[in-house]
Amino acid sequence: MRSEEKFPFLIFAEAYFFRIWPMLVVYAILYYLGVLAGAERDVLKAAFFVLHAINALGLFYFLVKKVRAYILAGFFSNANSWAPGATFWVLILAILVLPGTYLEYPADPWEHLRRTFSWQTWDELKRNDIYLKWIYFFNWSLLPTEPLQLSKLHLSVLSALQQLLVLLSFGKLLESFGLDRNAQRVGVFAHLAFFGTSLFGLRYYALSPLPIALVALYSAMSLVVSSRSLSFGLIARIGLLCFLMIASHPLQEFLNFLLFLIGYSLFLLVKNQFNKNPMATARSLLLVVAVYILAALSFKIWAPVSWLEIRNHYHLNSIGGISAFSNTMRIGSTLGLFGFAGLVVSPMLIFIYPRLVVVALLPILTLLLPLFSFPAMKLLGPTGIHSVYRILYLFPLGVLSALAIYEITKYMIERKSFASRKVAASCVAIGLVAIGGLIYQKPFYGRLFFQVATTQSTDSLDYLGPVANWMQENEDLSRLRHGCRLMTDDVTYFYLSVFSGLTVPGPRLVPALYLHKLAKAESPKDFLRGYCGLLVCRRPELYRDTSNFMASSSNHWLAELESLPYYYPAEIDSVLDELRASGWTSKTLPANFEWWVPPQE
Repeated sequence: MRSEEKFPFLIFAEAYFFRIWPMLVVYAILYYLGVLAGAERDVLKAAFFVLHAINALGLFYFLVKKVRAYILAGFFSNANSWAPGATFWVLILAILVLPGTYLEYPADPWEHLRRTFSWQTWDELKRNDIYLKWIYFFNWSLLPTEPLQLSKLHLSVLSALQQLLVLLSFGKLLESFGLDRNAQRVGVFAHLAFFGTSLFGLRYYALSPLPIALVALYSAMSLVVSSRSLSFGLIARIGLLCFLMIASHPLQEFLNFLLFLIGYSLFLLVKNQFNKNPMATARSLLLVVAVYILAALSFKIWAPVSWLEIRNHYHLNSIGGISAFSNTMRIGSTLGLFGFAGLVVSPMLIFIYPRLVVVALLPILTLLLPLFSFPAMKLLGPTGIHSVYRILYLFPLGVLSALAIYEITKYMIERKSFASRKVAASCVAIGLVAIGGLIYQKPFYGRLFFQVATTQSTDSLDYLGPVANWMQENEDLSRLRHGCRLMTDDVTYFYLSVFSGLTVPGPRLVPALYLHKLAKAESPKDFLRGYCGLLVCRRPELYRDTSNFMASSSNHWLAELESLPYYYPAEIDSVLDELRASGWTSKTLPANFEWWVPPQE
């Protein structure tokens, strides 16, 4: 076959694999077609397996052809052309893969894992409460059906893959803004080091729908930024990406994209008008600023009482915008010191990367507008308004700080070769960003520390793996979903629910303390009437968490929720003695657990 005949495949493969989003759109469309057709779960999973195989073979064939073309072109003979990029991405992969999946009870990744494995227990798609969220089915199709301790490696690979797709898409967004390869690497590393809130970084969301939604968001932004004219093809591609955003993470990224679209369009309009008539445009901008100030003062002076109450409750600033320094709104802990530094250096960078700086400033400028803050409070309500900080996920402002370091260093280093000066400047910038990202304390809020931190096996509930194995092999867990209940501590119950499909009765962050209720009952035997059995740990003190690092550092949950003894009352031994006297029998399980069953009636 002549090379000309292979050329169309290479063009298609580059668009399909390297842009990432077309491949994800195919998966999403396949899933929702299966839902509409009423397909069985196993049939749709088989279709996903076929698509996985086609994509894997196609990607392998494409990479072989690409590498061969590079070899023939002599690309690898010049180490300066490929060594910096290869070294950078090896570093990124090491950061993503080596720490493994972040699973620390009761953090949110456990809930995303439970939703993913819930597909094991539902044969019909629409019977699962989360059937509208295709990402969980996609993740489940990539994982084995083995217990968690046997699939930790698969979870680590999946977590790293989701994060890698986000970073690749963000790199393409930076490329569309005109950044050179070295600046792109600095920006991508800064995204990894500063994206997130409090000390939680991208790894925290790796098992959730957010990474795929971010891929769609960054890809759509890249299309808009790199387009030169409006066409049907552009509208169609943006439409598909909006579908992917909404299907993956309803509204959040889609609304962020609308914000970007409005702000970027206004920027282009002002820029074009300024090029035609600078003085007239300047006068118009001054008029807009004056009107904004008058409107802000009007809101402040003549606002109804309800608005004033909202202001006092939600920590607005003096002109009616959302306060960037309010701990309640989590704006400051999302920006961090490097984010605020990005605001400071933005006037310098706007002359180098004007479009990028405008897009980066859009979220924080929007938060300052009363035109946004008042309707947002009314629409989101008392609880939803506290998630408004996620508008900052549109573009991490810490990236501006990293690019400023890169630009300053580039012109401070005296080198003959401009290319080598860029490489050296990028190394310095990445090194300084790494140092800043490792400082997780207030006010720095670097998230690189979280990306590389490992948790204790106790925090990750590894000790419960053998218990889950025993229960799956020796008990019919399916009956626990149909009227027969299980009594155990909150942590063990949630862990078993991940694999058995048990309904979680309450939120993880508000413990039910089942065993404490059992201990307070006048008759434990009567209290357990209707239960299939009681699963207890005889030595919970062995699984006491002594660090509570993430809890104490983030204040996201109570530190004692991670420690198993918290869920066991002091009277548990007397309760078991009373049950034994009533005819209950026990079996010894791994990890110092016992399985108690009532007498046969």
